[in-house]
Amino acid sequence: MISVMTNEGIVEQVELVLSIDKGKKKYILYKNNDNEIFASYLIDEDNLLHNDLTEEEYDMLEKLYQEGANIYDSKK
Repeated sequence: MISVMTNEGIVEQVELVLSIDKGKKKYILYKNNDNEIFASYLIDEDNLLHNDLTEEEYDMLEKLYQEGANIYDSKK
């Protein structure tokens, strides 16, 4: 679990689903208590979540998430 602050200034505990470093960005996928998945990135060590991902970044994260889910499912 990690803590994030919503746009309303509320600190919320979320489940970290995926983390990947690529270039100067650290991408994360996380799930809130309603099982909604969000994608964000951090730049260097600024500790601010940025949500302005490009379509290519979303596609990359979706592909990595799906590959991980397929590997997990094949080991059951």
